[in-house]
Amino acid sequence: MKNLSIWLPPFSPDYSGAASVMFDFNALTAMHDAAGCTGNYTGYDEPRWYNSERNIFCSGLREIDAVLGNDKVLIDKVIAAAKSLKPELLALIGTPVPMLIGTDLKGLAKELEAESGLPAIGIETTGTAYYDKGIFSAWKELIDKFADFDGEKNGGSPASEKRVNIIGANPIDFVRSENIESLKRLLTQAGFTVNFCATEKLTAQNVKMLSRAQANIAVSQAGLSIADYLYKKSGMPYIAGYPIGEAECALFVQKLEDVCSRKENCVWGAETGRTESEPASVLCLGEQIFCNSLRCALKRRYGIDGICVGTIFGFRKEAAQTGDTALRDESEIKAHINKAEFKAVIGDPFFKNLLKKSEQKAFIEVPHFGVSSKFHRKDAPYFIGEGGNAFLQTVGEQVNRALQ
Repeated sequence: MKNLSIWLPPFSPDYSGAASVMFDFNALTAMHDAAGCTGNYTGYDEPRWYNSERNIFCSGLREIDAVLGNDKVLIDKVIAAAKSLKPELLALIGTPVPMLIGTDLKGLAKELEAESGLPAIGIETTGTAYYDKGIFSAWKELIDKFADFDGEKNGGSPASEKRVNIIGANPIDFVRSENIESLKRLLTQAGFTVNFCATEKLTAQNVKMLSRAQANIAVSQAGLSIADYLYKKSGMPYIAGYPIGEAECALFVQKLEDVCSRKENCVWGAETGRTESEPASVLCLGEQIFCNSLRCALKRRYGIDGICVGTIFGFRKEAAQTGDTALRDESEIKAHINKAEFKAVIGDPFFKNLLKKSEQKAFIEVPHFGVSSKFHRKDAPYFIGEGGNAFLQTVGEQVNRALQ
């Protein structure tokens, strides 16, 4: 009963994260399920789905095929569709039923590749984790299959050319495309070349060229997992975070230049975390990299201390500060959000339902698509770079009022 949700909806699952990655490719993607998971992704977890043309299908898994392990039905369907649609890549995405019956999606992908002549990947998502895990799993498969780290360093580009990859951009964390566009604009103005960004139409060649960059910018918790994987494979350093508000931009660029020159990883805003002697007063709930970046901006711009981060979608120790914690389900979120030490809470509007009526706390609403989906999409904030000035001012003033 621990995982029972009474007030909160199911958060975006791992298979939706994986499908959102494949959305950016000219791929034929088959979600191996009986239709429910595919409908959940297209209806609630993919803000780009309507008015788009993407080859993301349900395999139509039936009970008799699951019982008998008849995988040929899936292979035949995918190959028939590929002959008609002519994709550049095939992808199989797992759901709870394939997990329960032990379907070997990676093995099936190899069979598909052999029969179709097209590159194919199997992404072993289960529906029991959140979208960040699915994003990482999909990119790990793509990197392992297509990335080239054996060629000349930086692809032979001049050493003076500053190239960076934006890693982990996805429509669940960045439902407003203006945020990533603002970051790209900032980088271009600072003399950087954006070598790769995962919110554009992509091909296998784009993945192959990842190694041309000097550093990665991880803009989400999933992005940090990917950047760390790339660091372990190739030694490419990363910075995890981004500037919220215009005042943060110059320092962010300086930190990025340091990462490129020193080849050392950096968590943006690590120095603004709460100290052991500093009392906790504000709880920021949500995705870890966004919450870290917001804490950094609130500390520098408004001098707000005592901000703790409660991460819902994965937890990376290297990005955590004193008082930060992973919150895995509704019961943990509810217990944490009602702690007397917190005078203000920042998070998706749905979390407000967990506050006890007896608790006199300020609640600052910052919608997250992975929590409330389309309910608060129109209120999604524009927060990166100069576009974040109004957002930061609104949040900062509300928090300060709560702490007075």
